[in-house]
Amino acid sequence: QPSHLIDVGANIGTIVIPAIRRGLFKTGTAIEAHPNNVRLLLANIALNEVNALITVLHRAIGNESGKQIHLREIENDSSTHFIADDGIPVHSLRLDDLTFPAQSLLWMDIEGYEGHALAGAKSLLSSGIPLVSEFNPEFLAKAGGLEAFKHALEGRRIFDLQEGGQSPTTLTDITRRLSVKEKDLQWTDILAIN
Repeated sequence: QPSHLIDVGANIGTIVIPAIRRGLFKTGTAIEAHPNNVRLLLANIALNEVNALITVLHRAIGNESGKQIHLREIENDSSTHFIADDGIPVHSLRLDDLTFPAQSLLWMDIEGYEGHALAGAKSLLSSGIPLVSEFNPEFLAKAGGLEAFKHALEGRRIFDLQEGGQSPTTLTDITRRLSVKEKDLQWTDILAIN
């Protein structure tokens, strides 16, 4: 049973804070790239009195550390952003450059950059850490990380949480299922375990 939540793309704390408050995890690491989200995340952590339980890192997670990358906001929606060639500069970090408790769960929703993040988490993944991640084939492909995402999860059992997560499936089968949906609904969350 994981006791530490690693929330990559923590936004304003909508996953990590309730998970800690409800006792699902004892501690958490909230990693968020967007400076406005980080300010709100810190405020929400303080308002919910979980400061001592959640560590906040203002970084983008990728396959390289120390690289300056840029966040581009969706017009009229600063809460939605993605990695681009221009925009708000943010320093990147690899998950493998961080230390986490042994009993952790990796939770990731970073708008298509998940493949890059997992490429920088080879040691963490080899430890057998369970992963919950958004899977949006279009966003992953646009960010150039679809193949890295697939490669990182090779050999893991994949469960489609949108479909109830009862039986293992494959990313190929999930992609096929998503392809017949409306464009803005072609995503799901997956659980990947050893």
